[in-house]
Amino acid sequence: MPAGDYCCVPGQQKQLVVRMSLRGMSTKDISIATGISARAVSWLMSQWKSTGHTVKHSIAIGRPRVLTPLDLAYTESLIEQRTDVFLSELQEALFIAHEVDIDNITISHVLYRRGYTRKKVSI
Repeated sequence: MPAGDYCCVPGQQKQLVVRMSLRGMSTKDISIATGISARAVSWLMSQWKSTGHTVKHSIAIGRPRVLTPLDLAYTESLIEQRTDVFLSELQEALFIAHEVDIDNITISHVLYRRGYTRKKVSI
């Protein structure tokens, strides 16, 4: 394993680093014995001391969603009431009912993510 490549250290090896440190081994000795860089060993130990875990868990990845679950439920109820509703009508209804000002493209992406695909128009 190349030095500094601690993002790919398996969980069991991270636990081994913690056990070695608890038994009194120095960071340098752990680094030599495991092949993990000293910086990575130090990071693992500081992570373990602050959180009790050797893996950093992120709370949320990416940008937060614009629409809340309540907004989504409201949008779906509008579609159930009237299946031929336009995106612009959904946009206006969301603004009036929930004071959410979003673009039609955002509504389209949300509906697609929720399982609604393009509708077929029949005459």
